[in-house]
Amino acid sequence: MRGTEDRALSVRLQRLVVATKNPDKACEVRSVVLRVFPGVELVDGLAWDDVAETGTTLEENAVLKARAVAL
Repeated sequence: MRGTEDRALSVRLQRLVVATKNPDKACEVRSVVLRVFPGVELVDGLAWDDVAETGTTLEENAVLKARAVAL
């Protein structure tokens, strides 16, 4: 069952924006994502204002950054 779910997700995931200004983190994320989702388009090099990490968890801060980049 897990293989079917992975294939379905890889079909839906066509583009991923990596919203980090940390080049080491971007490289690490790129490496993992391309192994799990070969062929996905990774978008990087976008410019956006710094985002205050005011969330109380990593997930909340990731959502804040994703929303800032999506605007």
